[in-house]
Amino acid sequence: MGNCNGNLFREGETENENGFGKRRVCIIGAGMSGLLATKYLRSLNLNIIVFEAKPGIGGVWRETFASTKLQTPRSAFEFTDFQWPSHVTTQFPSHSKVMDYFHSYAEHFGLFDYIQFNSKVVEIRYNENYGEKNSAHAGLWGKNGSPYADNSVWEVGVQKNYAESIEWHRFDFLVLCLGRYGDAPKIPSFPPNKGPEVFQGKVLHTMDYSVLDKRSAYELIRGKRVVVIGFQKSAMDFAVECAEANKGGGYPCTMVFRTVHWTIPSYKRWAISMFVELYLLWKLPLRKYGLVPDHSFLQEISSCQIASVPDNLFPKAEEGFILFRKSSNFSFSSRGIVLDDGTEIGADLVVLGTGYDGEKKLKSILPTRFVDVLQESADPLPLYRRNRKLLQLSTKLQNEENSSWIKTATLNFFQLLLYIAQKDLHKKGSSEEPLLGKESKYE
Repeated sequence: MGNCNGNLFREGETENENGFGKRRVCIIGAGMSGLLATKYLRSLNLNIIVFEAKPGIGGVWRETFASTKLQTPRSAFEFTDFQWPSHVTTQFPSHSKVMDYFHSYAEHFGLFDYIQFNSKVVEIRYNENYGEKNSAHAGLWGKNGSPYADNSVWEVGVQKNYAESIEWHRFDFLVLCLGRYGDAPKIPSFPPNKGPEVFQGKVLHTMDYSVLDKRSAYELIRGKRVVVIGFQKSAMDFAVECAEANKGGGYPCTMVFRTVHWTIPSYKRWAISMFVELYLLWKLPLRKYGLVPDHSFLQEISSCQIASVPDNLFPKAEEGFILFRKSSNFSFSSRGIVLDDGTEIGADLVVLGTGYDGEKKLKSILPTRFVDVLQESADPLPLYRRNRKLLQLSTKLQNEENSSWIKTATLNFFQLLLYIAQKDLHKKGSSEEPLLGKESKYE
């Protein structure tokens, strides 16, 4: 089965006062949550290894638009035991500042020693040699009532440096910090002869655009007729970058979307006020462009879809460099895209700002028994709520809480730690479901 030994780990299997002992823990992902998990679990006297598919830390912050910045105030996006450097004074730092902050955090706490880069986890197996149903403590981890099974129960297959061969390693605990955004784009589906195959221009997802360097991105959109599909954060950011690139006489960027979402200028205390909708209608020209959502702001913020609008979105719309078109569905033609009313919009480039499928990433590597849990509900939260192994790991860590939590009201550490990030909470059968007719989906 390949390398399935403990050669990667330090000597010693002694129990400590936390009840954890020198157990083997695999953390998948070295983004924000992966770094935090590494720092915290290290303090519990555990043998840790982090597998990161990319050549560096940062997760979604590593590859993103040049204009990307924090949506939450800097003070709410801070490790309690590691503050932002004093020279960072802006309320919403750029992605490069966020990356610098992560690097400083990792270096300060020596986290790089635990991370193996260019190491992609391609499969996870659950070792059935240990059977919960035969245990005298079926509701616990191990037969003796400890938080561990008697044998290693997780087998992790890793491809290193893009090699075809797979190395296998065993662990007592598995912590998933895959991230919700990135790696698995949502791609709309279309009827035959209605998709990108008939389009003579170029089609790409915002994920593909985000990995381009600044010059390549500029050359891709400069002087082009561009349509972006979607009305969430990546679509809005892209539209602004496209407008900036073409402000000297190029074509406007057209945003096509099915659902209008509430957006806010920035996260402020008034965001929880019952008067927030009135404020937004006064602050932003939503009525002018037909961008007043059909659902309430409360529904929006409860679904975790709320996004801060880029500063230049509406100013660029005022200048005519960004156009808005609402359509319940769309298809491709050879010359561009066709809306539900039959209107054809000519395009050289169509960019899909249609989001990501974090659940797809989980399903691609998890054992079947855990994929079945995911498929029982549209919400991935049951992955740890309904499986006692994951639940008890979360509970154990919660009981050992220390000062290393990230200070933000919109993020829950355990959801990050186990990659149980909240999913869009669409109302069943409502118009908010991102469905285009019977076959095509987009935001």
